Amino acid sequence: MNDVNSGGGDTGLESNNTGTTTTITGRQLIHEDVDDDYYVPYSLRTDPLWADVTPLPQDDGEFTIARISYAPEFVEVYDYMRAVLKSEEVSERALDLTEKAARLNPANYTVWFYRRKLIRELQADLKKELLLLDDLIEMHPKNYQVWFHRQKIIDMRQNAKGELKFVQSMLDEDPKNYHAWQYRQWLIKTFSLWEGELHYVQKLLEEDVRNNSAWNQRYFVITHTTDYTEGVRAKEVMYTLASIDMDIYNESAWNYLRGITQTLDNVYSYKLGEPYNSAMLERMRALLQHEGAPDKQLSPYLCMYAFTCFEDYLRNKDENLSSDEKEAIIKKELEPILIKLETKDDIVRKNYWKFIRLKLNKEFVLA
Repeated sequence: MNDVNSGGGDTGLESNNTGTTTTITGRQLIHEDVDDDYYVPYSLRTDPLWADVTPLPQDDGEFTIARISYAPEFVEVYDYMRAVLKSEEVSERALDLTEKAARLNPANYTVWFYRRKLIRELQADLKKELLLLDDLIEMHPKNYQVWFHRQKIIDMRQNAKGELKFVQSMLDEDPKNYHAWQYRQWLIKTFSLWEGELHYVQKLLEEDVRNNSAWNQRYFVITHTTDYTEGVRAKEVMYTLASIDMDIYNESAWNYLRGITQTLDNVYSYKLGEPYNSAMLERMRALLQHEGAPDKQLSPYLCMYAFTCFEDYLRNKDENLSSDEKEAIIKKELEPILIKLETKDDIVRKNYWKFIRLKLNKEFVLA
């Protein structure tokens, strides 16, 4: 191994020239094939700005089973980071250090928490902070801490101008980025940015009807604006059934339908308009008959929703169904479908379908 100090001046790092380990501030770091280009010559240890700070090494304990092979730059930055945290220093150099630490590990909550403290006390430029976050979120779009920090910065600014556009740019890259959606919901709710959001969701669903995040956002927007009044629910039910007609295996649409009808007393009798002109139960019956054909593979999501309708129907005393009528529905309509699911179309959930079949027989046939 070459001496890591060669060509780089006095970095405060010592090499034991064994080819396997390098002693850094009294600690052993294991890495392979270290050469002259492995470590950036610049070091905080040679920077006069940090001359008064003694770096604080990470304490891994006396006996470490699996020592992590940190890069030298990472070790140095975090040794100084621990020293700054211990002294609770509030300074521009500490703020700069937190940026270095965050870039090395953007998932470190403590670094971001301390950075926010410094930003508040130093009254740092929040616009500049957003530029940093633009960069980091672009590199780490699935990192919770960078999105949470952005939320806190916007909360400090109390100005969300341009933020929805930024989130949209990230969703263009990944329409199902959970962190981006979570942040978007916070923005909309906090700054009342509801206008146009349903149209945006509609556009996403037209591009991908299986986008579960867009269905979830649709529910979020309507719940917090018009809510599901009788008229709104009627339109949403018809919209969802039309989406299901395009793809009956779309779990997201079925979940949405369940969500917007779950508060209805008798969902099976819910009246549907054009083009169905029937009760919900009859629509489910028609779908089951069509999808239950020998050459078709049953949609488990259709069946889950349909069986809920049938159970409500069979339990409703107002329907005055006789025991024979209930048994006929179970044996002729539902049981063949359940057996098909158990044995062929949805074997991964066969125990669930068996449970439903036995439960229906126990409650309505053997009772």
